[in-house]
Amino acid sequence: MRILRFTIILFALIAATVVSAQEPITSIHGSVSDDMGPLMGASVCEMDGSGRIIESTITDLNGNFTMRVRNPKDKVRFSYVGCKDVVEPINKTNYQIVLKSELQIDEVVVTATKRVGGNGLPIPRGAAPGHRLPSGRLRVAQKAE
Repeated sequence: MRILRFTIILFALIAATVVSAQEPITSIHGSVSDDMGPLMGASVCEMDGSGRIIESTITDLNGNFTMRVRNPKDKVRFSYVGCKDVVEPINKTNYQIVLKSELQIDEVVVTATKRVGGNGLPIPRGAAPGHRLPSGRLRVAQKAE
């Protein structure tokens, strides 16, 4: 009788441990960055099996996010303008994502006109091959007046 009681109690404890270990994921958090650092305004979306957006959020100033998850069987998509999207299964609560740039520049052409009333220095005209440009984000400046 003692062995039977011990076996039942042991089985109950093991079953309780297994049930508590399979607690469903209800929220995820983490950070999104690229090779230059954290990305502010990156999109984090929970996607269902047919690609519909169920929940979404954007990263803060430091690239951090927190989002509630409705179904742990869905996937989470991380995206940012100029970067390749990353899709991950929802199988953990903390994500540290590094997005890769998909922007390829072959050649940049710089054209200018002479300054009116300036200091008389010439304005350069020409082209720079893309492989000699520094890597990173491309900034576009408007024409100075």
